[in-house]
Amino acid sequence: MLTFLKARERRFHHGYVCPRCASAHVQRWGRERTGTQRNRCFGCRRTFNDITRTAMAGTHLRAKWQAYADTMRDGLSTRRAGERFDVGHKTAWRWRHQVMALLVPLR
Repeated sequence: MLTFLKARERRFHHGYVCPRCASAHVQRWGRERTGTQRNRCFGCRRTFNDITRTAMAGTHLRAKWQAYADTMRDGLSTRRAGERFDVGHKTAWRWRHQVMALLVPLR
């Protein structure tokens, strides 16, 4: 079971680095209204959090992503996946395509 803490540990196990420019010179830069810590890069002057540039970035239902990952592993359709964790089938479809876009190797 992949939790947000485990995801953060895997992504930043060598310390925080900017997901855009890979600079290691970052500082804490406030919190979001959800309580998530934001960081600011001194190299590119952009802010980021633990899920920037991941499939979960920009979603409001972060607590349901673990259940969604389980439905993908089980091979359920997007309609059945949406029914299982109480979101619309269009949301489940969009999430699936966000995950699939990250799995395709860049050319």
